[in-house]
Amino acid sequence: RERLLERLRSALSDDPAASFIMDSLCRRAPQGRATLAHGDFSFQNFLQTSNGMVLIDWEEMGSAPPGFDAGWMLALTWLQAGAQTHAEVFRRLSGAGIPAYNLRWFERLGLLRLLYRARTLPLDSDPRRQVQARVSRSVEQCAVRMGWRPGGQIAASCAEGSGLP
Repeated sequence: RERLLERLRSALSDDPAASFIMDSLCRRAPQGRATLAHGDFSFQNFLQTSNGMVLIDWEEMGSAPPGFDAGWMLALTWLQAGAQTHAEVFRRLSGAGIPAYNLRWFERLGLLRLLYRARTLPLDSDPRRQVQARVSRSVEQCAVRMGWRPGGQIAASCAEGSGLP
């Protein structure tokens, strides 16, 4: 987890809102015993077969505290990816017993992952700019909801006092 945070910090260091979110992630890690995490849990990775639904695309699989995949789903709702609103998805996931702190933590991590992906998408420059702009707006909106204001201080490293393993 610490390596992922440092990689994202390095790649997104030019974005003040992303840096603000990163700082919040570095201050306190999510809690709970590690569980199986798909890593890219979204509607596009479900396949309907004659035997029912199958979850595909497991190359980012690993382990994480409860809420990793749920946080990714929440991050996608910032882009209106899905039929339910952010509030509805959050209510259902927290109602399923996922700790609210973990949901928020992994949601914010998911937004930073989305921004990183938007910047590195193998798309022509015009579609890339559109996707990047939409994700950047979502990151800024999240940071503002967290109390971010332009000109805030940015921590030097996730490793310093982060509470991460």
